[in-house]
Amino acid sequence: ANMKATPELSTGWYQEIPEDVYHSWNIASNSRLTLIERSPLHLKWELDHPDEDETEALMIGAAVHCRVLTPHLFDRRYVQCPELDKRTKAGKEAWAKLIEENPGKVILRGSQWTDVLGMSDSLIKHEHVSMLLEAATEREVSGIWEDPETGLRCKMRADMFCDEFGAIVDIKTTRDASKRAFEKAILDLRYYRQGAMYLNGAKTLGKNVSSFAIVAVEKTAPYAVACYQLDPEYIEAGARELAPLMDLYAECERNDSWLGYDENLVNILPPEWLVKKIVKNMRGPNE
Repeated sequence: ANMKATPELSTGWYQEIPEDVYHSWNIASNSRLTLIERSPLHLKWELDHPDEDETEALMIGAAVHCRVLTPHLFDRRYVQCPELDKRTKAGKEAWAKLIEENPGKVILRGSQWTDVLGMSDSLIKHEHVSMLLEAATEREVSGIWEDPETGLRCKMRADMFCDEFGAIVDIKTTRDASKRAFEKAILDLRYYRQGAMYLNGAKTLGKNVSSFAIVAVEKTAPYAVACYQLDPEYIEAGARELAPLMDLYAECERNDSWLGYDENLVNILPPEWLVKKIVKNMRGPNE
């Protein structure tokens, strides 16, 4: 199977595209570029075996996004499941009735419903976030653009565009939104590369944006919220890391060749701190 992007999707902005439809677009994204960094083989596997089962974390995150950004769609997409025991006959019948009465809706059980409402209320009531929501010119927009450097087709999904601040704002659910913990998340989960990619894509598609901000909300009570803006230097670092990955993706697509790890024998050197420790120990404590 050739990995060519879906031809019928033209470049530009798309409104109110459901999450699963967006994920099915066979185009380069920040998460796919993170996969290709591991190896093209890993990306190829992911593209050929799209994960049908959405994880609970993704489902909860999507529900929070929906209630905060597009509240008019929330009741159309989600329904609360009352506490019921599916092992009993009455419980089974109640569950079947709930499914029948809510075709196509996502059912949120007890604690899931509590967390979704808790997180979204925290966001809506937060002074800075409510100001951003007020200033949001567009919400939940998906974009497709062609990277001018590599010709690679890319996609993005922006939670909010705030034109007056020239900002893209992204909402993230997290275990710990404190500055120390979230700085680590920005690094580990490559949010700074997402920022670089989104700003680049938005500019390519004619948006006047210059900053990338993240609103982090904790997944458990008290659902604390923090707002962070990525420094231009951090965005620049993201852009530099993305460039070789974009080249690699474009090359793999052109040749339809998706290699794994290096097939040669790779020599591994000890880290410098270990070498220093060995040398120090050889000298003995008194030298």
